[in-house]
Amino acid sequence: MLNKLKEVSALAYIYEKIGEEKFQEYAEGLIILLCITPVLSGFVNYVMLLDVPSYDPYLYNDACLLISEIGFVLMLSVFMIYVVGKTLYNRGNIVEVINRIKQREPWLLFWLCLLLWGIITSVSAVDIRGAFVGVTELSSGYVSHVFMICLMGCAYLVNCEGRMRIVKVHVIVADFLAMVMLSLEYNIPFFYNFTGYCGCSVFTNSNHYGYYLAMSLPLMAGMFYVNIEETQDSKKGIWSIIYILSFAINMWAMVINDCMGGFLGVFFALVFMLIFWKIRRRKLGFYHFLPMIILIIFVYLSYIGVIKSLLGTTTGTSLAVLLQDIFNVAGRKVGYEKAGSNRILLWKQAIEAISNRPILGYGPDMMYDRWGQPVVSMTPHNEFLECALFMGIPGLVMYLGGLIYLFVNRVRKLKELPFITLVFACSVIGYQISAFFGVRKFHTVAYLFMFIGFLLNKEQDKENSLDE
Repeated sequence: MLNKLKEVSALAYIYEKIGEEKFQEYAEGLIILLCITPVLSGFVNYVMLLDVPSYDPYLYNDACLLISEIGFVLMLSVFMIYVVGKTLYNRGNIVEVINRIKQREPWLLFWLCLLLWGIITSVSAVDIRGAFVGVTELSSGYVSHVFMICLMGCAYLVNCEGRMRIVKVHVIVADFLAMVMLSLEYNIPFFYNFTGYCGCSVFTNSNHYGYYLAMSLPLMAGMFYVNIEETQDSKKGIWSIIYILSFAINMWAMVINDCMGGFLGVFFALVFMLIFWKIRRRKLGFYHFLPMIILIIFVYLSYIGVIKSLLGTTTGTSLAVLLQDIFNVAGRKVGYEKAGSNRILLWKQAIEAISNRPILGYGPDMMYDRWGQPVVSMTPHNEFLECALFMGIPGLVMYLGGLIYLFVNRVRKLKELPFITLVFACSVIGYQISAFFGVRKFHTVAYLFMFIGFLLNKEQDKENSLDE
């Protein structure tokens, strides 16, 4: 009993000594580490290509994963010390914490339940250890879910000025990755070595990089809107130019990357952004449509063959294929299961597997039955079906319930929120649209939780408020 009291008092003492502001600084530093991880991973790849004659792409994946895991372990430590230490310092208990969550952010209770449900589904899995730590290249075991929640908590702790610094770092890194992608198209030797065996740096698949862009491009467009309003500040004017140029460069990379799911995410995120702006400002100027105009121009350049993708096709022809696939699926024509690069077939397999184990699923990151046989040929390429496959239909309901509740809560208070918060919401929307066609890759989904953490913070940023 005495030892427990010492531990309790130690955590409260640590919180008191570090202080609220220092925790915010630590959280900001760790989120910045997350943002620059793709560059660090690129350097790992660059060194390996120079020094290791027999280059192993999976070894590169492991190196990238190690960099991310170090950051996430630090986030877990900082966030847990903050939460537990602050609770004990204020002489609170777990019941009081849950009551505060229920009052301020009731939607978070869905995800807290999901974390508890994840333990149950992990224990009931064929490979319990694999379900906890992850067995596939997705690295989506239960531990990664805990990391993501702590990442979201760290992002929530960051103050307004810190969020703006993180946004700038994220945009600069995204620009660097866009240059890497352009180097693949135009054979620039130095940047070329920063890529993985396929894709861009840590995003060793064109789809994963596309989902990263589905969050980054709406962020750049939204920051362009936010900064262009502050015309009296010369620095704001410079950053508005930087953001729109960054948007154009990354849009170029998006077209070359040729990920249809990511492209659709960007398109619908921009549509929602215009709707949010219209509700808030009640009028739209020409510059509000500039990101959409840039998107259309690049798609047209792709369509006429000026810009070609790494896959040998263009976004223009991909759009035509998308429309044809939609008609084939709607009409159940012969071969419709091959639509979306065989995604319809994968979705059917996933739905059948879910129906065989609808409550508990197969466990996080698990796709095997009790006889060790695969229940799907590969990941469903639909994050929502993937969630139901791993954690059953109750797990999917908890995950979607939290997301939907969050957005309903924010939309109801749309006119009260600073527009920067709506920008983060559009980045989340961009990812969720792309997630309908993608997978929950460890490196990519981290940025989703970063933006959700920013979205949680409803603090009014006077410097960037557009309604004052």
